[in-house]
Amino acid sequence: SFRSVPEWQKRRGGWWNDPKEVVSCSLCNRNFGVFVWKHHCRICGFLTCGKCLSADLLLFLLDETPRWALNGREGCPEKMPGVHLFLQVCLKCFASLEQCKLQELRQGTEQEAVQEEESFLSEIMLVHSHVVRLQTIIKDGLAKYQDLIQELGIDETGPTKDSSSKDWIKLLAKHQCDVSDALTKFAVKLQKVKLLGPCTKGQVNLLRKLVMSKAEIYQENMVTFRQLKRTIEAHLPEGLLRCMQSRIDFNAIRNVHLIEIG
Repeated sequence: SFRSVPEWQKRRGGWWNDPKEVVSCSLCNRNFGVFVWKHHCRICGFLTCGKCLSADLLLFLLDETPRWALNGREGCPEKMPGVHLFLQVCLKCFASLEQCKLQELRQGTEQEAVQEEESFLSEIMLVHSHVVRLQTIIKDGLAKYQDLIQELGIDETGPTKDSSSKDWIKLLAKHQCDVSDALTKFAVKLQKVKLLGPCTKGQVNLLRKLVMSKAEIYQENMVTFRQLKRTIEAHLPEGLLRCMQSRIDFNAIRNVHLIEIG
């Protein structure tokens, strides 16, 4: 009855049917009687019969924030919250609420998609910056490595300078170890790029183009590096090669130790 409805549930600033003045359902026009009860819609305030009514409007608290949902519809919590209340609404208002909730969920999904896109771009830009930095290190390292080989005169005619000096051997070993280390890190970073997990077609295309372009750069630098190594191996005496390899092993162990400490 009208008196049984709490004041806070009555529609404010609008229409609230007086049960004494309404004789039929506002939706289906069925006459109210002993077996056809009157029910107020908590949204529009009109009176309807039980068949034109739904009690699936759920009000609840989630993280101390009041929320609403339609019971059994998308967006409804999986578990019933501790603080909740079901309200009755007419089918017309229920349809409007359903449309409103779908629009709200659609907007939320679009916002999540935008956030995921921004997150993916941030991750790929971060990895890309690391790859570009390594790319510069490899380029500069190869240039220094090649210049030193040419300065020592290590070519088909054999060394034209005193390449037996330990200082030259240490320097050759250092450059070779630095370039090798940078190439390894470059390859590892490319593998991390592949693990980013693109979600959209655009992200897949962007990731594929990035990996292909950087993989091509890696292959070109690796070919140059191997050619320079073969040049040294082919024209340095065996004793100097062993000495150089010893320095390379020493530098590699030191780099690993520094990485573990860092």
